Amino acid sequence: MNNILQFFYDSARESFGVPARVLRLLDERPNLCVQLEHPSAHIGLSSVVPWQDWAERSCSMHRHRNAGWAVGWKQSGDRYTSFEATLPALARLTKRSTDESWSCDISQVHGLAASKSNLHEFLSMDAMVETNSQEMISTISPDGLQKNLAHKEIRIIHGSHGDDYFQRHGWDGRVFLMNSGGSHHFAAAKYIAARLPACVLLTGRLRTLSIDAAAVFELCDEYELFAISDTPGLSLAFGDAMRMYGATYLWRDMPTPWEHARAILLPRSERKSRKVAQALRAAGAFDIGKHLVGLVHAQSTPPV
Repeated sequence: MNNILQFFYDSARESFGVPARVLRLLDERPNLCVQLEHPSAHIGLSSVVPWQDWAERSCSMHRHRNAGWAVGWKQSGDRYTSFEATLPALARLTKRSTDESWSCDISQVHGLAASKSNLHEFLSMDAMVETNSQEMISTISPDGLQKNLAHKEIRIIHGSHGDDYFQRHGWDGRVFLMNSGGSHHFAAAKYIAARLPACVLLTGRLRTLSIDAAAVFELCDEYELFAISDTPGLSLAFGDAMRMYGATYLWRDMPTPWEHARAILLPRSERKSRKVAQALRAAGAFDIGKHLVGLVHAQSTPPV
């Protein structure tokens, strides 16, 4: 079908409520739909998707926006225009709490915030210290344990209040030491303590981040959310197809490690937007709303 016939055919279908150009784009460019793979469970903090940052992060071309801010497009009279909105549910997506004097055994600490080693290369602190610091674990003894624990850069032990602290994400469940040094000595102490065995009690501030269930359900009641490619050619083609159809949508950058994708928010209150949501779902687009609801249901209770 030549371009002129294709234009009139698509226009005719869209006059009957069919998102013809969106459907054709999804058929011709299946890579518009991207899958969001969870990062590997390595010992670095980057193995946790930072949902706490998502609502606070402005779209890449803008700065100094309020939490929950999004940009969108909608039909207004005979014009398809951009608009801005602040979504209260998105702004409240995560919540934070702090326990100023939380205690755990060293064995409960899964990962670290910083190290001279590449944390993403290791699935455990044992593997890191076995690979990069054999000399620190050469003596499996109480003396060897104490020598490592005495290292002054383990600030959760030797620092002042407010230096290093613990962090836990409810949608992940693991405890991380938010450290600024001493990673290898800390890992060596954990390694030796497990093999003696010995209890090493640590006490410090615990920062807990969690998904706000009410905010997720409110957001999903108002919008259907999908991930599409943030490749300029594909995202622009999607925008053109939405403009020709006249459907309302908003978009947000996705959090790391999914910078290659953008979130599309389609209001359930608008028929054309619902039609586009049906097309994206049928094409296999990643359902962000469903994923967030799953995180709420799987969210574990805080450690005791």
